[in-house]
Amino acid sequence: MTDERKNPENSSPKPEEGSDLLRVEDLSVAFPLQAGGEKTVVKHVSFSLKEGEVLGIAGESGSGKSMTALAVMGLLPENAIRRCGSIRFDGQMLCKDAETKRSFKTVRAEKQAEERVRQELSGSKMTMIFQEPLTSLNPVMTIKKQMEEPLLLHTKLSAEEREAAVLAALRKAELKHAKRLLNQYPHQLSGGMRQRVMIAMAMINRPRLLICDEPTTALDAVTEREIVSLIRRLAKEQNTAVIFISHDLSVLRSLSDRVMIMKDGRAVEEGTTERVFEQPEQEYTKTLMKAAVKGAKESTEQPDSAETVLSVEKVSVVFKRSNGLFRVPELKQAVSEVSFAVKKGEIFGIVGESGCGKSTLLKAVSGLLVHYEGTIWRKDGNVGVQMVFQDPYTSLNPAKRVGWILEEPLRLNTVLTKEERRRIVGEILKETELPADVMNRHISELSGGQRQRVAIAAALITRPELVLLDEPVSALDVTVQAQILELLLRLQREHALTYVFVSHDMAVVRKICDRVMVMKDGRVVECGATEELFLHPKESYTKRLMG
Repeated sequence: MTDERKNPENSSPKPEEGSDLLRVEDLSVAFPLQAGGEKTVVKHVSFSLKEGEVLGIAGESGSGKSMTALAVMGLLPENAIRRCGSIRFDGQMLCKDAETKRSFKTVRAEKQAEERVRQELSGSKMTMIFQEPLTSLNPVMTIKKQMEEPLLLHTKLSAEEREAAVLAALRKAELKHAKRLLNQYPHQLSGGMRQRVMIAMAMINRPRLLICDEPTTALDAVTEREIVSLIRRLAKEQNTAVIFISHDLSVLRSLSDRVMIMKDGRAVEEGTTERVFEQPEQEYTKTLMKAAVKGAKESTEQPDSAETVLSVEKVSVVFKRSNGLFRVPELKQAVSEVSFAVKKGEIFGIVGESGCGKSTLLKAVSGLLVHYEGTIWRKDGNVGVQMVFQDPYTSLNPAKRVGWILEEPLRLNTVLTKEERRRIVGEILKETELPADVMNRHISELSGGQRQRVAIAAALITRPELVLLDEPVSALDVTVQAQILELLLRLQREHALTYVFVSHDMAVVRKICDRVMVMKDGRVVECGATEELFLHPKESYTKRLMG
């Protein structure tokens, strides 16, 4: 095996010397394979970061973005093999080359010293915000207790001083009614509120380095802008350096001072944000920029004579939310008297902030939610309706192979023979541009884009007329997102499908939808032709949503 480290073309350029807060040189991360050997997921990456600077890291899924950040924080999985020239933070050595020959006693002492330094720095001088706050926050601890943890570990504040610091941090994170939040649990907060709590907790000890790993991926457009603005403001106020990882290039462009592009574990390009976006040097960077969803959908007006396949009239959904064993349940109006109709061959978009009722309405339309008021009429009842969810990893059976997952709807809904079912599975794999050997693999063995293609194939295999799509591309990087959107448009044209498309990504909605309905607090704010709505929104909320 050749030593890639001797080939300068295989390494990212070394950062220039200077007053760097963080300096990473020649970082590699690998994982052992069951069959022997190892797979390297980060390959000789070098970069530096100055105090108060924002470095954006972009790249496709599997490019090594998150692993690079986890290596800096010392949070790699136990089986990870980390190799590095060095990682220095504020002059302190966090990691040195593991390949240098040293005695076992010396290596053990160095690891113990490194662990002590990291424990001292993590949560005080270095901190990290993850993509999904609901899985990062402890579900059985109140917000107050969780936010006090960094203070308990790194300060000697009294209980009163800690509570005051927590309230101040929550208010700085622009959370209203901060005192009321102290005794609430993560599940009682909206997605945007949970992310603000994570930011408040990360910034409570005024860290010098903040790492954000896809913190806005699951947020709507309005909340995303607010979160990015909040991170920018807090970082500037506290002179905190930020590493911001995202597949959303527009977010990186608005936030970052410099950008590093990663592919297959390597840093393929780095430079000022303006230079990388305006004059990219590498072909991969150019491809990444072109893949970003832009512009409007080509006009495909539906004739007035087109038949209606879905009619929703004055639909309302109310949920009962428990306030404790002996308390009266609280009623929450999730959807309030919503009406719309969708014609054959149309792509109808539904947009709005998190908690506006989009997904609840879609579940009622699909038949998954049966307790609602009003009328929902579907041309072919439940038979002709299928749904594609945001996360195929949780919506598809992880214990079964793809072939079984795709064949199951045919087994349940048709009288086809096994050979006929297998033939149809093969055809749908071709239509969704999946290789035939995917049939024998589990969902966990596929990439994010492949998993979403399987979810689309599973929805289309019974040839429904109406397909409901709930945030089908929000968790995908820009190149895969573009591929999935093109696939959906092609399948819609070829099979005269009708889509109801829920999304918080305005660029995606503009690119794919014929008409758009805007929702807020469970109600319809505005509805009309997509381009008309984007160019001439009538309501102030719609204007804010369109940005």
